[in-house]
Amino acid sequence: MDNNQISYEEIDREIEERAAAKRKKRPHEIFDLTELVLITLSVILLCSLFLFRQTVVSGGSMEGTLSDGERLLISDFFYTPKAGDVVVIQIEDEIADAYPELTRNEAIIKRVIATEGQTVGIVRGVVYVDGSPLREGYVFRDGHDTKANMAPVTVSEGHVFVMGDHRNSSLDSRYFGEVDERTVIGKVLFRILPFSRFGGV
Repeated sequence: MDNNQISYEEIDREIEERAAAKRKKRPHEIFDLTELVLITLSVILLCSLFLFRQTVVSGGSMEGTLSDGERLLISDFFYTPKAGDVVVIQIEDEIADAYPELTRNEAIIKRVIATEGQTVGIVRGVVYVDGSPLREGYVFRDGHDTKANMAPVTVSEGHVFVMGDHRNSSLDSRYFGEVDERTVIGKVLFRILPFSRFGGV
Protein backbone atom coordinates (compact mmCIF):
# COMPACT_ATOMS: atom_id res chain seq x y z
CA MET A 1 0.00 0.00 0.00
CA ASP A 2 2.81 2.38 0.90
CA ASN A 3 4.60 1.47 -2.31
CA ASN A 4 1.45 2.23 -4.29
CA GLN A 5 1.05 5.56 -2.51
CA ILE A 6 4.65 6.53 -3.37
CA SER A 7 4.09 5.46 -6.96
CA TYR A 8 0.99 7.65 -7.32
CA GLU A 9 2.83 10.62 -5.83
CA GLU A 10 5.67 10.16 -8.29
CA ILE A 11 3.22 10.02 -11.18
CA ASP A 12 1.47 13.17 -9.97
CA ARG A 13 4.81 14.92 -9.62
CA GLU A 14 5.87 13.89 -13.11
CA ILE A 15 2.57 15.15 -14.57
CA GLU A 16 2.98 18.46 -12.78
CA GLU A 17 6.57 18.80 -13.99
CA ARG A 18 5.49 18.19 -17.57
CA ALA A 19 2.69 20.73 -17.26
CA ALA A 20 5.13 23.27 -15.83
CA ALA A 21 7.56 22.61 -18.66
CA LYS A 22 4.78 23.18 -21.20
CA ARG A 23 3.77 26.42 -19.51
CA LYS A 24 7.38 27.55 -19.60
CA LYS A 25 7.72 26.60 -23.27
CA ARG A 26 4.48 28.28 -24.41
CA PRO A 27 5.83 31.90 -24.40
CA HIS A 28 8.72 30.76 -26.59
CA GLU A 29 6.29 29.14 -29.06
CA ILE A 30 4.21 32.33 -29.18
CA PHE A 31 7.37 34.38 -29.74
CA ASP A 32 8.50 32.03 -32.54
CA LEU A 33 5.11 32.27 -34.25
CA THR A 34 5.09 36.07 -33.95
CA GLU A 35 8.60 36.23 -35.37
CA LEU A 36 7.59 34.04 -38.31
CA VAL A 37 4.56 36.22 -39.06
CA LEU A 38 6.65 39.41 -38.90
CA ILE A 39 9.32 37.96 -41.21
CA THR A 40 6.65 36.83 -43.69
CA LEU A 41 5.00 40.26 -43.69
CA SER A 42 8.40 41.94 -44.14
CA VAL A 43 9.21 39.75 -47.16
CA ILE A 44 5.82 40.50 -48.71
CA LEU A 45 6.33 44.24 -48.12
CA LEU A 46 9.83 44.20 -49.62
CA CYS A 47 8.60 42.26 -52.65
CA SER A 48 5.78 44.73 -53.19
CA LEU A 49 8.20 47.66 -52.90
CA PHE A 50 11.07 46.38 -55.03
CA LEU A 51 9.80 43.53 -57.23
CA PHE A 52 6.20 44.49 -57.95
CA ARG A 53 4.15 47.61 -58.44
CA GLN A 54 0.49 48.33 -58.91
CA THR A 55 -1.16 50.40 -61.60
CA VAL A 56 -4.71 51.17 -62.69
CA VAL A 57 -5.98 50.92 -66.26
CA SER A 58 -7.04 54.34 -67.56
CA GLY A 59 -9.03 54.45 -70.78
CA GLY A 60 -10.15 51.86 -73.28
CA SER A 61 -7.12 51.32 -75.53
CA MET A 62 -6.67 47.77 -74.21
CA GLU A 63 -10.38 46.90 -74.19
CA GLY A 64 -10.94 43.24 -74.90
CA THR A 65 -7.97 42.40 -72.67
CA LEU A 66 -8.08 45.06 -69.94
CA SER A 67 -10.88 47.41 -68.94
CA ASP A 68 -10.84 50.93 -67.56
CA GLY A 69 -10.41 51.00 -63.78
CA GLU A 70 -8.92 47.53 -63.38
CA ARG A 71 -5.99 47.27 -60.96
CA LEU A 72 -2.89 45.45 -62.17
CA LEU A 73 0.30 44.03 -60.71
CA ILE A 74 3.44 44.74 -62.77
CA SER A 75 7.13 43.93 -62.45
CA ASP A 76 10.38 45.04 -64.10
CA PHE A 77 12.60 42.63 -62.16
CA PHE A 78 15.26 41.46 -64.66
CA TYR A 79 12.76 42.24 -67.41
CA THR A 80 13.48 42.73 -71.11
CA PRO A 81 10.47 43.51 -73.32
CA LYS A 82 9.36 40.70 -75.64
CA ALA A 83 6.82 40.64 -78.44
CA GLY A 84 3.37 39.84 -77.10
CA ASP A 85 3.98 41.24 -73.61
CA VAL A 86 1.51 43.73 -72.16
CA VAL A 87 3.58 46.54 -70.68
CA VAL A 88 3.26 49.85 -68.85
CA ILE A 89 5.13 52.73 -70.49
CA GLN A 90 6.07 56.16 -69.19
CA ILE A 91 5.16 58.75 -71.82
CA GLU A 92 8.18 60.68 -73.12
CA ASP A 93 7.98 64.47 -73.13
CA GLU A 94 8.20 64.82 -76.91
CA ILE A 95 5.32 62.40 -77.40
CA ALA A 96 3.20 64.24 -74.81
CA ASP A 97 4.04 67.54 -76.53
CA ALA A 98 2.92 66.19 -79.91
CA TYR A 99 -0.26 64.56 -78.65
CA PRO A 100 -2.36 66.67 -76.25
CA GLU A 101 -4.53 63.59 -75.55
CA LEU A 102 -1.61 62.27 -73.51
CA THR A 103 -0.54 63.82 -70.24
CA ARG A 104 3.14 64.46 -69.51
CA ASN A 105 4.56 61.71 -67.25
CA GLU A 106 1.42 59.64 -67.81
CA ALA A 107 1.78 55.86 -67.86
CA ILE A 108 0.02 54.02 -70.66
CA ILE A 109 -0.61 50.30 -71.17
CA LYS A 110 0.10 48.71 -74.55
CA ARG A 111 1.16 45.42 -76.10
CA VAL A 112 4.67 44.94 -77.51
CA ILE A 113 4.29 44.07 -81.19
CA ALA A 114 7.96 44.09 -82.21
CA THR A 115 11.39 44.62 -80.69
CA GLU A 116 14.66 46.01 -82.01
CA GLY A 117 15.63 44.85 -85.51
CA GLN A 118 12.16 43.63 -86.43
CA THR A 119 10.15 45.19 -89.26
CA VAL A 120 6.48 46.07 -88.72
CA GLY A 121 3.89 46.86 -91.39
CA ILE A 122 0.10 46.92 -91.55
CA VAL A 123 -2.03 46.00 -94.55
CA ARG A 124 -5.83 46.30 -94.32
CA GLY A 125 -5.72 45.90 -90.56
CA VAL A 126 -3.42 42.88 -90.58
CA VAL A 127 -0.11 43.41 -88.76
CA TYR A 128 2.98 41.92 -90.37
CA VAL A 129 6.24 41.41 -88.46
CA ASP A 130 9.24 40.52 -90.61
CA GLY A 131 6.85 39.78 -93.45
CA SER A 132 4.67 37.30 -91.54
CA PRO A 133 1.11 38.11 -90.42
CA LEU A 134 0.55 38.10 -86.66
CA ARG A 135 -2.18 35.92 -85.22
CA GLU A 136 -3.81 38.36 -82.84
CA GLY A 137 -6.73 36.71 -81.10
CA TYR A 138 -6.64 39.48 -78.49
CA VAL A 139 -7.52 42.31 -80.91
CA PHE A 140 -10.81 44.14 -80.30
CA ARG A 141 -12.50 46.33 -82.92
CA ASP A 142 -15.82 48.15 -82.65
CA GLY A 143 -15.59 50.68 -85.44
CA HIS A 144 -13.49 52.05 -88.28
CA ASP A 145 -9.74 51.62 -87.91
CA THR A 146 -8.11 54.87 -88.99
CA LYS A 147 -4.69 53.22 -89.18
CA ALA A 148 -5.54 50.05 -91.10
CA ASN A 149 -2.44 50.51 -93.28
CA MET A 150 1.12 51.45 -92.41
CA ALA A 151 4.28 51.26 -94.48
CA PRO A 152 6.90 48.87 -93.03
CA VAL A 153 9.26 50.34 -90.43
CA THR A 154 12.25 48.71 -88.74
CA VAL A 155 12.46 49.07 -84.96
CA SER A 156 15.64 50.80 -83.78
CA GLU A 157 18.07 49.32 -81.29
CA GLY A 158 16.84 49.66 -77.70
CA HIS A 159 13.27 50.43 -78.79
CA VAL A 160 9.94 48.63 -79.08
CA PHE A 161 6.86 49.06 -81.27
CA VAL A 162 3.64 48.97 -79.22
CA MET A 163 -0.07 48.91 -79.99
CA GLY A 164 -3.30 48.80 -78.03
CA ASP A 165 -5.54 45.74 -78.34
CA HIS A 166 -8.53 48.02 -79.04
CA ARG A 167 -7.17 48.84 -82.47
CA ASN A 168 -9.58 51.57 -83.52
CA SER A 169 -9.34 53.35 -80.15
CA SER A 170 -5.64 53.37 -79.34
CA LEU A 171 -3.01 56.07 -79.64
CA ASP A 172 0.16 54.01 -80.05
CA SER A 173 3.31 53.46 -82.14
CA ARG A 174 1.29 53.63 -85.35
CA TYR A 175 0.97 57.35 -84.57
CA PHE A 176 3.86 58.42 -82.32
CA GLY A 177 6.39 55.81 -83.43
CA GLU A 178 8.58 53.38 -81.52
CA VAL A 179 9.32 53.93 -77.84
CA ASP A 180 12.54 53.66 -75.89
CA GLU A 181 12.82 50.43 -73.87
CA ARG A 182 13.99 52.54 -70.93
CA THR A 183 10.51 54.06 -70.69
CA VAL A 184 8.98 50.61 -70.10
CA ILE A 185 8.08 50.58 -66.39
CA GLY A 186 7.28 46.89 -66.30
CA LYS A 187 5.35 43.93 -67.62
CA VAL A 188 1.75 43.35 -66.56
CA LEU A 189 1.59 40.08 -64.62
CA PHE A 190 -1.80 39.89 -62.93
CA ARG A 191 -5.15 41.58 -62.76
CA ILE A 192 -5.86 41.90 -59.03
CA LEU A 193 -9.10 43.90 -59.14
CA PRO A 194 -11.93 43.32 -59.67
CA PHE A 195 -11.78 39.97 -57.90
CA SER A 196 -14.21 38.50 -60.42
CA ARG A 197 -11.50 38.88 -63.11
CA PHE A 198 -8.48 38.09 -60.92
CA GLY A 199 -5.73 36.25 -62.74
CA GLY A 200 -2.84 36.41 -65.18
CA VAL A 201 -2.87 38.72 -68.19
